[in-house]
Amino acid sequence: RARALHRTMALGELSVANIAAVLGKAEFRDKFARMFQFMALALTGLAAVAKPVKGTPVHSLGRTAWHMFFHIALSRRSHRMFKGFIFHDRLRKSLQTLNDPVDKALEILSVAFLQVFFLIDHYAWFKQTKVLPTHSWIDDGAERSMRKARGMQTVYYGVRFFFASSVVSTLCNVKKLMDLHKEPAYEDEKRARDWRARRRACVKSALKFAMRVFETAHISKLCETHDLPVGISGVISSAMDSLGQWPAA
Repeated sequence: RARALHRTMALGELSVANIAAVLGKAEFRDKFARMFQFMALALTGLAAVAKPVKGTPVHSLGRTAWHMFFHIALSRRSHRMFKGFIFHDRLRKSLQTLNDPVDKALEILSVAFLQVFFLIDHYAWFKQTKVLPTHSWIDDGAERSMRKARGMQTVYYGVRFFFASSVVSTLCNVKKLMDLHKEPAYEDEKRARDWRARRRACVKSALKFAMRVFETAHISKLCETHDLPVGISGVISSAMDSLGQWPAA
């Protein structure tokens, strides 16, 4: 039975059928693109650490990587249109299974912050595509950073709500982990395995959301650290999300 459970939880094989199946999922494509987006941010940070002279290959690499980060972000912003509706259904299903009022409150708060993020993010997209006017656009030319590009202040403001949602989600998973440790030790092997599986999933989720707090604090300008560690963190959290979309064995 232990082997059967392991096979159920294991990832499916690397095959054409599984690749086709996972590429058919919009969520996988988004998280896979996010992985490359943060890889570009890590390269931007790595180039900045070297403090290259303008015109050198390392300087060019840093600028190209930042442009890549910026444009993948814009593409993902286009892809996120109306994505907020998905979380309404997830919230409804979560509230049906949760009994603790604190858990319900945290879940509602997390989704509420996320919905505000989506609304502001859509507004920023309309600014960036010039559908809506903006008074903060700075046409710096090629020699200035795209960090001051059209609609970016709106993007930073929106990501702060994503940061708040990630903080709440982290706390929610930490609470679930504490609740799991309050459960009595199970003598039955099947129930003990189930408890360990739930604990692993909870630790993984808490770690992922904690990394997202670190990433969004930097991206939103709330608490800037450095592009290199933030980029590495984003690659790891995105890879975790991408693997979660892979078909099971």
